[in-house]
Amino acid sequence: MSRLQTLLSVALLAGVATHANADLAYTFDSDAQGFTVNVPAGELSHEAGGYLRIKDLTGDTNVSLILPGSAVAGGWLSYVGGTLSFDARMESPIDSYWPEFGTITLSSTVGSLAVDVAVGDAPGLGWATYSVVLDAANWSTSPEVLASVLANLQQVDISMEAGNGPIELLHIDNVTLSTAVPEPGTWAMSLMGLMALGWAVRRRA
Repeated sequence: MSRLQTLLSVALLAGVATHANADLAYTFDSDAQGFTVNVPAGELSHEAGGYLRIKDLTGDTNVSLILPGSAVAGGWLSYVGGTLSFDARMESPIDSYWPEFGTITLSSTVGSLAVDVAVGDAPGLGWATYSVVLDAANWSTSPEVLASVLANLQQVDISMEAGNGPIELLHIDNVTLSTAVPEPGTWAMSLMGLMALGWAVRRRA
């Protein structure tokens, strides 16, 4: 194999890797998959139905669902433009709701960013999906700051504080992080570049 053919193969593989499905998906079918809550604020259990059950234990500290370290290892810079989402519901109705529910916090060595994905939409008894795109506008920051936080990410937590006091029981399922879908123009540019490289290989052959 010539050097140009080798380069073409590497470029093709790189293009596939760039657009490969690298989504994170936690469906909790058999266990908690490394998720935890901050103790003693709350208690987490895995339910046979394939979801997590979170019980608020104190009225002093907000209970949060914490993603496993493996989920943030290496940072999330490659997920810029992607979508973070989760499903939630209340196990039983409560009288008063707390606005902190659904606040996602990205903590890094250079600072933190937070956004409430459940504004005006307290969890009900039926499953609902809450999501946010990882872009500067949604996180009320600049692209540079967002990129820096994502590149140096250490922890991601989601506030489960849905009631005023230790009264709520929540169910959580389908925590996912999807990569951004490339624009058609991006695919076209990649294809044109690979075609040009292939043409150069043919001329050298």
